[in-house]
Amino acid sequence: HVSGCLDVETCDEMSRSGKKSLASIRKILPKRQLEAGLNFYEELEDRGVQLGQSVRWIEQVWSKEGEALARFRPALASEKKGAFGIPFHPGVWDACAQLFHATLDGKVLSDSSFMVTEMGRVSVRDIEAETPLWCHARSTGHPDGDGILEGEFVLYTDRGEVVAYSRGYRMKELTLAHKKALSESVKPNGSGLDTVLLNSLLEAPSSSVQIDRITAYVRSTLASLLRLPEDEVGLNESSLDLGMDSLVGLECKNC
Repeated sequence: HVSGCLDVETCDEMSRSGKKSLASIRKILPKRQLEAGLNFYEELEDRGVQLGQSVRWIEQVWSKEGEALARFRPALASEKKGAFGIPFHPGVWDACAQLFHATLDGKVLSDSSFMVTEMGRVSVRDIEAETPLWCHARSTGHPDGDGILEGEFVLYTDRGEVVAYSRGYRMKELTLAHKKALSESVKPNGSGLDTVLLNSLLEAPSSSVQIDRITAYVRSTLASLLRLPEDEVGLNESSLDLGMDSLVGLECKNC
């Protein structure tokens, strides 16, 4: 599910989104010794991220804490613009998100990975984006107290033209404990429907009472999962505003 709004941006605005030229970025970032991106993807695998070839685009990386630049591999004939309606293969966008892992500081757990939760403002320019492409990513370098890493990236052509950018990028930290919980949450618990609730609904004198009992059950379940007092779980409040993310959603599904 995606929500957002569309707007038209001028070419001048698009060009200004690249706050630094590609050439100047390449000069200030130290080059990591990577060949064909193998080391980068090995590091991602150590973090528990397994990726297929269609989203493996990173070929070389220059990085320091909070900032990284990647050169992407050339596109194959089947990965050219025509088939997708945008100037680049969709896997390129995924690779831009992957690059944020190269911006992390040394305090981030080595088994943590980050999942995109919000892209903020996104802009794509309809030009002939011949590969190789370059992505410059900047982030806070470390997730905040809620496990959120914030950042932005700009996608350039090899000539230094801005192809796309995203500001207000937000990613949720997934620690090893989170991943284990996620793995457990998608397993059937075998308990089926809550028998106490089911009996209560069958014994209810009217449909309005059934609705009240279901509402109370859902509120109690959410309060427990979100570690909130029940009276703070508003019936008309968005679950996102309450702090419910996809992991909590999966836990709720199996309750």
